[in-house]
Amino acid sequence: MAAIFSAATLGFSGLTGVTFDEAAVKDFAAFKLKHGKKYAGVEDEAVKFENFKASKAKVAEINARPGTTWVAALNQFSDETWEDFKAARLMTPQNCSATHVSSGFRADPTKPVPDAIDWRDYRVGVVAQLRT
Repeated sequence: MAAIFSAATLGFSGLTGVTFDEAAVKDFAAFKLKHGKKYAGVEDEAVKFENFKASKAKVAEINARPGTTWVAALNQFSDETWEDFKAARLMTPQNCSATHVSSGFRADPTKPVPDAIDWRDYRVGVVAQLRT
């Protein structure tokens, strides 16, 4: 049985500022079904629909680039803005070696680089004592 999708079917009738394209409406309905999406209300769904259309346009733009060796596609996050995604799913930066800001130390380029360095001679506590 063929389903007919329209703006009214999706509950968007009467909303201003939302543009409809029948293909986008059908794609959004399939997207919601595939990913089990439920929204808080008609206004929220309209915002998510606009985000989905923007994601769909971005995917089309990327895939139209000549010479690309990969293909972009929509996924379960395609109804979110980048800001929504960051806020909901990404962690805040942590103070660890991967995110550590350099002390800015730079070696003097006018001095020769030694063949070897025994760090035990330079700083106390840089190299831990051997534990047995």
